[in-house]
Amino acid sequence: MTEANFATESTPVLSEIIDPRFEHLKNIADNIWLVSSPIVITVGTLGNLLTIWIFTQSPKLRSTSTSLYLIALAIVDTLILYLALLDQYSRVKYNFYLRNMSNILCKVGLFGVYFLVHFEAWILVNVTLERFAAVFSPHRVKQLFSKKRVALAIGITGCILLLFNMHYWWEAKTINGTCETRNNFYQSDWLRIDLALASAIPFIVIFAMNCAIITKIALNSKDLTSAKSSKTNSMTAVLVSVSISFLIFTLPITIHMIMYDADAYNNATELEIAHIEIAWVVVNIIYYLNNSVNFFLYCLTGPRFRREFLALIWKNRVIPERSATTNTLTA
Repeated sequence: MTEANFATESTPVLSEIIDPRFEHLKNIADNIWLVSSPIVITVGTLGNLLTIWIFTQSPKLRSTSTSLYLIALAIVDTLILYLALLDQYSRVKYNFYLRNMSNILCKVGLFGVYFLVHFEAWILVNVTLERFAAVFSPHRVKQLFSKKRVALAIGITGCILLLFNMHYWWEAKTINGTCETRNNFYQSDWLRIDLALASAIPFIVIFAMNCAIITKIALNSKDLTSAKSSKTNSMTAVLVSVSISFLIFTLPITIHMIMYDADAYNNATELEIAHIEIAWVVVNIIYYLNNSVNFFLYCLTGPRFRREFLALIWKNRVIPERSATTNTLTA
């Protein structure tokens, strides 16, 4: 479930275009890349930079442990847009793939994208776990998820995934001007491992915990009238919306990769491949929306985030709330 699969390992190379309909469909796929990519990259970059700015400049938001997760997520999302989507755009627009220029760029490109995609998914797993604890064990959540522990959790998660993807440093190389991996492991077993690590396992964990969170809140709705409970619920709404968007935006490409493996491409006709490629572009763009929309989700579901955002824009202080002791993201 990575950019390497998006363009190189799953796409067959046709030596000759016979059916003119194939060329027409290929042009449609290229145009989707050319039109959608700059929009997604621009919107995502601005949104992620604003997110980082708000969480680092606002004292109220900066003091929360959740801010570390969301800052890390914004950084990872931005890097994915540039290492993966921008490279795809360059491939279609200029027939230029940066990672094809040298062995070191090939290694950095493949390693970086795989690591970042995995890291993003597991940051969201950690975020959802924190919300799960906040709902089911609210009196211990600050102790269990202090800023130091959250920073440590992010660091440990990153280190594990770095080690897990280190094999690209000795397996990835440019062969005849093309960045690739020749080991058969990458054409079969690794695709399944990658799909499980980047999508399937996080999807199941996030979905299960969100179902439990939403059910718990619904059952206890009558008891959640206090200011503290209201803020906890609002914070939960923000983070649940982020994890649900991950599920929505990653599901199409997961289904596509399960349906159309290497055998499906090998057995498809030229015209069938063209239709599959259009679907492939569409699910990719949907996937990259996951790296671009979090800022808008925070604004939509987080009143305190909106207030802090407006306060920073107008350089005014936020009016103190009646209950300012709760260390949460939203009100």
